[in-house]
Amino acid sequence: MIASLRLENEKQPATSLGYVKRLETQHIDCGRALKGESAYLSTITGDHRIPLIPNPSLKMSCSEITKRILPRYSMKPLRIGGIAFARNVFADYEYIEKQIQMTWHPQNRYCFVVAENADSGFFWKVEQLVKCFGNQMIMLHGKTYSDLK
Repeated sequence: MIASLRLENEKQPATSLGYVKRLETQHIDCGRALKGESAYLSTITGDHRIPLIPNPSLKMSCSEITKRILPRYSMKPLRIGGIAFARNVFADYEYIEKQIQMTWHPQNRYCFVVAENADSGFFWKVEQLVKCFGNQMIMLHGKTYSDLK
């Protein structure tokens, strides 16, 4: 079933910037969510949160990862410099990629602390991601934020 849904998603038109909604979220009305309609938001958050369906055939080469993350337009330098993001992660790799895509700027830096309870497949994917972005990302394994203080 998931494979057929993914084929359907590939047929969906992209926006002018190349964005295609994931199948799990195609029904969400972003306008209503951004307006903060609390009755509507209660249907898509909390216990009603839409689960992410992992893509078992996600391509993890640097060229594929950068294609999914980097914008298709050039970005101007930030006047006050980039932002440093630090995340303690253990699951939902594709969600992490989406967060990077939304916050991406060449001047930003990302640090991922991979929890000890993360499975080896997740660890490998984060490792591949970090390798693709050289000095912009680092990964620490088996530590918690309190270990880093």
